[in-house]
Amino acid sequence: IEEIKRLSNIILVGGSYENWLDEVGARAVGKVSRFCFRLYAESRAIRDQLLHHPRFQWTEIEREQLERDGLKGESVKMVLFNRIIQCCENEILGIMHRTFHNRGWHVRAKIFDSVLVEQGSKAKEEKLALDEMLRLVERTCEAKGWHVHLEEKPLHGQQDEPLQILEETK
Repeated sequence: IEEIKRLSNIILVGGSYENWLDEVGARAVGKVSRFCFRLYAESRAIRDQLLHHPRFQWTEIEREQLERDGLKGESVKMVLFNRIIQCCENEILGIMHRTFHNRGWHVRAKIFDSVLVEQGSKAKEEKLALDEMLRLVERTCEAKGWHVHLEEKPLHGQQDEPLQILEETK
């Protein structure tokens, strides 16, 4: 499973199926190869549309700087595409953070594409369950133009163990 996740990430950031094969020491498989080619083509098409979308005009300033720094062609486009993705993720995470915070939840950490939350006393008084909060966050995101589906990520029985990063921060 982890290798498949890695394959998708490699392709979406401009790498190829061949890069992934080299990395994991695998051999080409027909159906997988065709899927990867389609994913690569679709991600390029979406990238090119986003780079011309008015919402992301700020990428032109960055494009000029990247080109002054010596980056060319596809490399520039992939860097800008990754920055657009990061910008969108950050916007959604910001909405999530504010929505949880405004309803009395403590946002303990932002972790990659998620947040680690804990019920605060206000949330406990309102008896807001996590699932209800996730649906509220989804509606808040949708009101701001983002269609997301959120799920609780299982902690595999480790939810009561202290997180090393939080312990180190204390």
